[in-house]
Amino acid sequence: MTAKTLYEPDTTTSISSEIGNFIASVNSSQNLALGTYHDLWTFSVDDPDEFWREVARYFELDEQAQAETVSTADPMPYTQWFPGTTLNYAQYVLNAQSGKAIAIEGRDELGAIRTLSGSELSQEVLGLATHLKTSGVEYGDQVVGYVSNTPEAVVALLATASIGATWSCVGLDYAPEAAADRLEPLDAKVLIVSLDFTYKGEVRGSGDNASRLIALLPTLQEVVSYSQRTSTERLGNSVHGVSVTSWNEAIAEPASKITAVDFNAPLWVLFSSGTTGRPKGIVHSHGGITIELLKMLCFHLDVSNKDTFLWYSSPSWVMWNIQASALMTGASIVTYDGHPSYPSPQTLWDAASSAGVTFFGASPGFLDLSRTSDNVSTIQNVAQRLNGIGTSGAPINPETHEWALEISEGTPVHSISGGTDICSAFAAGALNLPIYAGEISAPALGVALESWNEEGASVKEEVGELVVTQPLPSMPVKFWKDPGERKYLESYFKHFEGVWRHGDWITVTDRRSLIFHGRSDATLNRHGIRIGSSDIYNCVDNLPGISDSLVLGVELEGGGYWMPLFVVLEDNIDLSFDHQSEIENSIRNQVSPRHVPDNVIQIPEVPRTLTGKRLEVPLKKIIQGAHAEDTVQESAVSNPQSISSFLEIALQELNEIQG
Repeated sequence: MTAKTLYEPDTTTSISSEIGNFIASVNSSQNLALGTYHDLWTFSVDDPDEFWREVARYFELDEQAQAETVSTADPMPYTQWFPGTTLNYAQYVLNAQSGKAIAIEGRDELGAIRTLSGSELSQEVLGLATHLKTSGVEYGDQVVGYVSNTPEAVVALLATASIGATWSCVGLDYAPEAAADRLEPLDAKVLIVSLDFTYKGEVRGSGDNASRLIALLPTLQEVVSYSQRTSTERLGNSVHGVSVTSWNEAIAEPASKITAVDFNAPLWVLFSSGTTGRPKGIVHSHGGITIELLKMLCFHLDVSNKDTFLWYSSPSWVMWNIQASALMTGASIVTYDGHPSYPSPQTLWDAASSAGVTFFGASPGFLDLSRTSDNVSTIQNVAQRLNGIGTSGAPINPETHEWALEISEGTPVHSISGGTDICSAFAAGALNLPIYAGEISAPALGVALESWNEEGASVKEEVGELVVTQPLPSMPVKFWKDPGERKYLESYFKHFEGVWRHGDWITVTDRRSLIFHGRSDATLNRHGIRIGSSDIYNCVDNLPGISDSLVLGVELEGGGYWMPLFVVLEDNIDLSFDHQSEIENSIRNQVSPRHVPDNVIQIPEVPRTLTGKRLEVPLKKIIQGAHAEDTVQESAVSNPQSISSFLEIALQELNEIQG
């Protein structure tokens, strides 16, 4: 396969980068002569214990560097890492931020700014930790958040972690019932709640939703509330019998001491999308997250204490946790509360420029909007001052990938792919790797990644399942309330025994780069040839007049196969014969003649999850005859009203086809 080369590393940058320094450190310690990224990757999967020991040594995780055992011989998912050693994620963060003039800068859509220095961050974290203890939170308990993307949310995470309690949160974009679907099973003692947020140019109150959520969390003993601005909504001293404390009162407590915890102790709970049932609670560990995200942020994204890091995210998405973890590198972070592209994508770029951001991350969809914005020249001025750009959440369009490198005048644009499951990347870039349009440069360090066909054989230059054949420190320590690890095993190890199957279709190229084609449970298998839905989207979503699209491959009774493409047109115009012909010809010429859709169908809106993913699998199941109420949880859908209109159109079209 061929792809345009967008970036070639130079020798000076490769050597002076964080990954270059690490290679030199490994060579010295191990008496090796590693030269390239792929040399280092091979060492990391051939001798994983020594690799992870070297990572621990490089980042001065002294107990782990000197540990007698790095990993136990137990197979996935039962592998234990650095057994018998201790640390605390929050301690590592506060140590890294000691003496920083700005640790966190909170910004919102309306221009409000709140900064915390390293010492202020420590004071607020340790004060809130004392308050949590006073409120009855102990080691092993749970604290949850219903929060906006603000410095307070990061402080709450760190305070919870510092006393050995487990943190979990969702953003205010979740309705109270959807938030409760995730948070209620955790049996939390304390809720941290934001009473306002900014969105599309205005301050919006969230006190009513907070009150509704409190009523749905029966184990709460206290609520701690905060406001970014003078909120008109107040919770009072008590809500539904639960006492309420203001943020300023809670953080004013004397400093608490940080509790050292077992390397594998729970740190936080993240959640699956929950579109097809109650969201799964994915539990990660203090040690696994600390060592894995230091590796990913420093070696793959080259983030260091010289950087100011902004990756736009909601607290409901794994990238929020990763951005908070950038504090471990010594970098400052910028939290942004608001809509990233209101009234245009320039808004977020301007905020990044004003904050002095040096590493900027966003979704491929945001970069697509930026590319077609009326303010490209302004965006270009910001991008050229960056050291790095990151994107994740979906495969990046090759044209957008190329555009981003062009406007930034060669700044590396790293596409990464991983997920909530490991809170890191399976595949990523690095400054000593080339970047190819629409591709991810390589498997991440320590990740024994392969592409397997249906027979379980490793393949290259053809589409296969993404599998990982060796454990990683940040693989979940468990799923929440999952007796016997049943859901955990079914989620990753049911397809290939003893091997992690992630559920993505990928191609490993002869260059060892990776092409991501979309979820394997939403693959398009037509005439025996499989492609991913993202291949269609990369083509169709670039066409003039198309604002969104959804493609399905539906197996029908009697062996039939229906592949419709649903499109949303800009400016409410109607789908014409010319539109349809242009779409079909583009897919035929740019993707595959075998995958020209059976029908091109106009719809008003594409149903999406709360994190923006297309609802491909549930909609396919409903079209195949499943009951909608048993197949999709409307509380996990950002636009639930779109489902009924979509199904009405889709099923009518299918009925006409079937006669």
